[in-house]
Amino acid sequence: QALKARCESVETPSLAAARSAEGIARWYAERRELILIHDALAQSDLIKPGAVLFFGQEQRLYRNLTAKQAFQAIYHVGIVVSVEHDTEGRVVSYKMFQGRSPGKPAAITNYHWRQPSRPTFPAFGNGEQQWIAFARLCSASSY
Repeated sequence: QALKARCESVETPSLAAARSAEGIARWYAERRELILIHDALAQSDLIKPGAVLFFGQEQRLYRNLTAKQAFQAIYHVGIVVSVEHDTEGRVVSYKMFQGRSPGKPAAITNYHWRQPSRPTFPAFGNGEQQWIAFARLCSASSY
């Protein structure tokens, strides 16, 4: 609601219509603004501040997802707040704002790497959750 108050022309999903991560993804998809991620490294140029990233369930590998499969797989969502690049301009890591959940306060996390520190962490994932979809915080229809 704070975004809506500051940026009246920005279209955002209502809490009633899109409360879950899947609901938010569907809202973007209805506007043709959800991009499925088939190769996190090849599509890492999408990772910029304001990017809305959607993640699958922990320890699951998703390949060649269709939109329908992606909606069923989406487990978590976060918003990129900063990005680190290497000398060649490739994304190395990013920080992401994540909402609260039972036992965890809302926070900015910084463990999202091109080359993760653990073998079970996928590139640019959220821990063991694979990055599977992308949208821009402000939809193109808002401009």
